[in-house]
Amino acid sequence: MDRSTNWPWAMEEAEVMAIVQAELDDASFSDTETISTQLETALGYYLGAPDGKEVVGRSTVTSTDVADAVEWIMPQIMEALVGQCDIVEFIPNGQRDVMQAQLETEYVHDVIVTENNGFIKLYTFVKDALLQRNGLLKVYVDEEDTSVTTTYTGIDKASVEALAAMPNIEIQQLYAYEQVIDLTGEVGLFHDVTIKRQERSRCVKIDNVPLERFRVNSQHTSLDLSGARFTAHIEQTTVSDLARMGFDEDMLMELPSYNSYRSDYRFRLQGESSNVSSLNSDDPSLASVEVAECFMRMDINKDGIAELVKVTLASDGDTIQKVMLVEQIECMPWVSTTGILMSHKFQGLSLFDRLKEIQDQKTALLRNLLDNLYLQNNGRVIAVENQVTLDDLMVSRPGGIIRVKRIDAIAPFITPQIAQEAFSMLDYLDRVRAGRSGVDAEGNASPKSMGDAVGSEGVDRLLNAKEALVGLIVRTIAETGVKPLCCKVRDLLHNHVDTIRDFEFRGQWIKVNPSEWVDRRRTRVKVGSGTGDKKAKMAALQAVIEAQKEIAAAGQPLVSPEKVYAALDDFCKLTGLLSGSKYFVDPLSDEGKKLSEQSSANAKQEQEKVLAGQMLTLKAEQQFANAEQLKAQSMIENSRIKAQELSARGLLERAKIENVSMKQQFEQIKALQDSIHAGDKLALEQFKIILDGAIKLTEIEANTISEQNRNFSDNAAEVGANYGR
Repeated sequence: MDRSTNWPWAMEEAEVMAIVQAELDDASFSDTETISTQLETALGYYLGAPDGKEVVGRSTVTSTDVADAVEWIMPQIMEALVGQCDIVEFIPNGQRDVMQAQLETEYVHDVIVTENNGFIKLYTFVKDALLQRNGLLKVYVDEEDTSVTTTYTGIDKASVEALAAMPNIEIQQLYAYEQVIDLTGEVGLFHDVTIKRQERSRCVKIDNVPLERFRVNSQHTSLDLSGARFTAHIEQTTVSDLARMGFDEDMLMELPSYNSYRSDYRFRLQGESSNVSSLNSDDPSLASVEVAECFMRMDINKDGIAELVKVTLASDGDTIQKVMLVEQIECMPWVSTTGILMSHKFQGLSLFDRLKEIQDQKTALLRNLLDNLYLQNNGRVIAVENQVTLDDLMVSRPGGIIRVKRIDAIAPFITPQIAQEAFSMLDYLDRVRAGRSGVDAEGNASPKSMGDAVGSEGVDRLLNAKEALVGLIVRTIAETGVKPLCCKVRDLLHNHVDTIRDFEFRGQWIKVNPSEWVDRRRTRVKVGSGTGDKKAKMAALQAVIEAQKEIAAAGQPLVSPEKVYAALDDFCKLTGLLSGSKYFVDPLSDEGKKLSEQSSANAKQEQEKVLAGQMLTLKAEQQFANAEQLKAQSMIENSRIKAQELSARGLLERAKIENVSMKQQFEQIKALQDSIHAGDKLALEQFKIILDGAIKLTEIEANTISEQNRNFSDNAAEVGANYGR
């Protein structure tokens, strides 16, 4: 990036310098001595440094209530901010945007925590807010130049030319030599080449900014700095760093070497060296330069509309020496937070502000209590002048001798004991401290302060009241600090970073290109009001999961795999895990869809098996019914056949009887014929014809009955055979 000093703006450089200088002089925190003193005082209370009221020969102990409160509350805040990946989640624009919104939530969280060492940045951010009223983060896009040196050996000329033709490749060394190729003795030309690959990539950077190096216009009345008229970051850098950023080297050599180093109190209070002169160097490229990056609204184009610009300039303290660069920007780079909001003000209140008086009072009490104990062990005495050896009285030695001229020459000077009253007062101040900060040595609530609260309900009310104090601080930091941070990182990724990156999302690796994201404005903070709220949410989620089990077991269409996974995922996050994707399969993921399809196929196969079994059962039942019907028909037919057999037998018997009767008639006729000797032959012949006809008729009937009888027997045998089958 060429950052030359050519001036492309309608407004003159002198005008820009005058406007920026006026804003710097009027800005809050411009009184560096005052702000450094205030910050030094807060840090001194945190470290328990001497307060200047110590008396020689008396106790110099210092209470550390500010440090205790800060360190007790930090774990709860950090657990809420870093313990789960979706404390701030992006709200989808529609049903089809749900997965994309969740992807952006996790990706932004990864950029903050992984790429920018987010735990340390957020820890410093929160601690500054609790101790020094405001925490500041600077979020911006940085272009990183990376160079990789690689050596290739034994490559041919074509490969060397191909490397040289590649973009961002610079050949550092090239060595050509001949070498035998094979056993035939043929010689080939080979090369050893060392190349340097230059790559430039954009990434989002997050930096902590000390409050003493920040400026904001004095009329600004909001914690949100996006609408501020003027802000600035004063930082110490070197000529070499500025040259690496692309500034003109000739211009840099003309800049004044200046070093105010207003953060030296941070080292001095802990007994570390803070020698400002040690930052100077004989190497001109390492000369220390104070650079101010001013972000302000200015009509740089003189078109009647103030644009948001970034003015980079060099100064020697509070006086501008050189305007180095002016460029238009899209937004302020700041994210600011505080633990306790103050209406219509940029600065809030810190735990130091709330507990300074308590720490002073406890320090005075502790010093008096210890002095009183010292006097109890080494009390003062009343001595009669010239009756006591004063040298013996001046030395307090166990078993020592005091020489006196008479027995009543000395008497003890009674020092009243204040231990009981002092400890009662200290206990009272501890309760006041707990009420102001929400935490104390016993945790979120002290059993001693439970008073008349009886039973679990009373204790729960007291715990919730104290948790609410800490929870409100957590929520304030999340809403004013972490939420704007996530939105700003997301917008910078979308607008300026087009690098495609592999990212693991819900158990699978995907390609993410932030430049393809759509605009998104709505976000939601998912953080409760304390540990009690977290426990209540976990209990509620457990009840939801149990209800889902019962509903699913009952077969009610109220629970889907997506709903079950959402409950399990939220439960895992509340327990401190990043997500539930490591333990459960997301139904909306590729793996989940594959398993769903496989489960549907398996269910379809099982259904087909059940239907086939039902068809076989129906077929068997039908066959059994047909068999029963055939059995019934066979029984009916058998009964009919038996009846026919009985009828046939009756006919046969009747025929036999009739045959016997005919024979008897024949015998009678024959006897009559024999008795007629001389009868009429004609009459006899007629009678004979009649008799023959009767006999033939009888034989025909007998044959007919026998044939019917045989037919009936054959039919009965056939029916019996069918029934057997």
